[in-house]
Amino acid sequence: MKTHRKTRALSLLMALLVVTMAVPATSMAAQPTVNLGTTSNFAILAGETITNTGPTTINGDVGVHPGNTFTG
Repeated sequence: MKTHRKTRALSLLMALLVVTMAVPATSMAAQPTVNLGTTSNFAILAGETITNTGPTTINGDVGVHPGNTFTG
């Protein structure tokens, strides 16, 4: 009976260890907040690429960060 308890306890401990390792760790560093009021002048604001597929009129600033690609 003692062997059964030890086996069960070991199984539960291993399951807990696997679950703990499977959960992604959260970053300890705080990300700076972005004041979205500073984006009010942008008509287009992208993270990678901006592609124009035809005649376009843009009323405002255009920005890409961290990318730097404008095509079309």
